Amino acid sequence: GDVLGGRPHGYGEWRDDASIGECLRGFWNSGRPVAPFTSRQFRTGYAFTSLHVAFATARSEGTGSVSCLPRRHPHAGLRYGVASVECSISGEFFSAYPRHEVLHETEDKALSTSLLREA
Repeated sequence: GDVLGGRPHGYGEWRDDASIGECLRGFWNSGRPVAPFTSRQFRTGYAFTSLHVAFATARSEGTGSVSCLPRRHPHAGLRYGVASVECSISGEFFSAYPRHEVLHETEDKALSTSLLREA
C-alpha cells in the first residue's frame, strides 16, 4: 500500500513472519490500522475483524458508558453516527473485545436547536 511519513497509509497488507506472526489486511491511517480490516495470528489461529457500524440512539448516556436503567435525553432527541467496532472472531476470549471508537456522531446542541425550531 501507500506510505505517509514513513508509515503505512491507505489499503494494504502487513505480514510478520515470526513464529507467532500476524497478517493484517485492510486500511491504515498514518501507521495505525483502521476499519475495515481483518487480522489473523499464525500459530494461535486467533482472528479479529473491524467494521464500520452505523448507530442511532435517544439514550442520555454517551457511547462510552453503560447504564442498567437507561434514560432518554429530555431535549436532544435522536443522535446518530458511525463507529469502528473491532471484535475477536476466532480463538481465545479477550475481555477487552469488542471495542469501539466513535468516528462521527451528531452533536446534542445541533439536534436540540432543530427540535426547538418552529415548523
